[in-house]
Amino acid sequence: MFRSVFVSSSGEFRKPWMDVDKENPVHMMGKGNVHVPGLKRAALADRPNFANKVANTKFRTVLHVNKALDSVHSRTHWMIPGVPWVADEVWERMTRHCNRHLKPMANKVTVTQGTARRGEKPVTYVDTLQRDSRAKDTAERLMQDRKVWRASILESRRTVVSTKTTVEDIDAGDSEMPHLCSEYVKDIYAYLMDLEVKQAVRPGYLKGYKITAHMRAVLIDWLIRVHSRFQMLQETLYLTVAILDRFLQVKSVSPNKLQLVGVAALLLASKYEEAQIDAPEIKELADITDNNYTTTQIRQMERMLLRCLNFELGRPLALHFLRRASKAANGTVKNHMLAKYLMELTLLDYDMVHYRPSEIAAASLCLSQLLLGGLPWTSTEQHYTTYDEVHLKPIMQHIAKNIVVNEGNTTFKAVKEKYLESKLMNVTRLSELQLSTVKSLAAPLLDNH
Repeated sequence: MFRSVFVSSSGEFRKPWMDVDKENPVHMMGKGNVHVPGLKRAALADRPNFANKVANTKFRTVLHVNKALDSVHSRTHWMIPGVPWVADEVWERMTRHCNRHLKPMANKVTVTQGTARRGEKPVTYVDTLQRDSRAKDTAERLMQDRKVWRASILESRRTVVSTKTTVEDIDAGDSEMPHLCSEYVKDIYAYLMDLEVKQAVRPGYLKGYKITAHMRAVLIDWLIRVHSRFQMLQETLYLTVAILDRFLQVKSVSPNKLQLVGVAALLLASKYEEAQIDAPEIKELADITDNNYTTTQIRQMERMLLRCLNFELGRPLALHFLRRASKAANGTVKNHMLAKYLMELTLLDYDMVHYRPSEIAAASLCLSQLLLGGLPWTSTEQHYTTYDEVHLKPIMQHIAKNIVVNEGNTTFKAVKEKYLESKLMNVTRLSELQLSTVKSLAAPLLDNH
């Protein structure tokens, strides 16, 4: 069952029994060399360590069986993209068979000792004879099971497809609008959800720093006003805060440099999101700080931000996920606008920096629906956001706390004043924000404060 293996004096193998990278071991088991018995020789030059060599031979046999299993497992993953559990099931079945048959056979390899001539130099060799009569039956059984597994894989594929049809495809009618990327929009959002984990902000990252959560909130409230004054895109604001948090969690700065970091983050975000003619000039940003910082200082801080972030500015934003969730909800503009207001309040909340943008977007929309008519969180929304209402409830409590705190807050008023405008539907004045539902949700967190 095993090929000849020559061993040098140092004990290094010259070729393996199985070439798992070139052949699928399941196919190999159907060939003649699987069950044809015969002497398999391995040259040994170190006679005193004969017992260790034999043990090593058996160990490597079992090791290559494990490698064969891993090869089958990895190859099965690309057979059905997006259904990894099928590959896991195949791997578990093969493992059971190998543990039951192949590994015991490897441990029963008969080893004898003798001498032979290789060229002009006599060497010692080991003859390994596979005498287990079940080898052929095992190989045939594995080949038969492979057919069964393949049939089960195809059946699983049909089951997954039929399951997906039960959820409404919200992109089905977008094929004639190329800018909506209906063919690969699902892959895009899957990538964004993976990326937001890689670029996460850890909770309590300011611990041990001179900068406090209150200082951070003061800076962001000021940045919101600057953002509104220059009439920049919403994405620019969210990216500015993302850059700020990701930088501060890896770099300690003094309080007198905090505003400089904020201005540089805003400049960087505007270059990334805004059109060239709409982005503010660096001189304008220096002026808006009352010339506390020069344009040279802002450029130096901008370079420092880029180095610390490794030039990775494409962090997914809550705004991206909110648009997707609103499409899945098929809700009203009012629902969407209220969710945007709730989401923007979270920018100032230091206790929420560790939540993923996709979680904040889903929780904001869920609370918006709850306040405006008590609309339920549907299965379609759960499918496209990947979050159920139980998962979102703690985040909704934080958002409700922000609503209550913001009502009586006289320090941080930028968001509240911003959403008093008619183009933003006067969301701040909605009577639904005064409901007992908000206070009951926020109560556990307010009691802790």
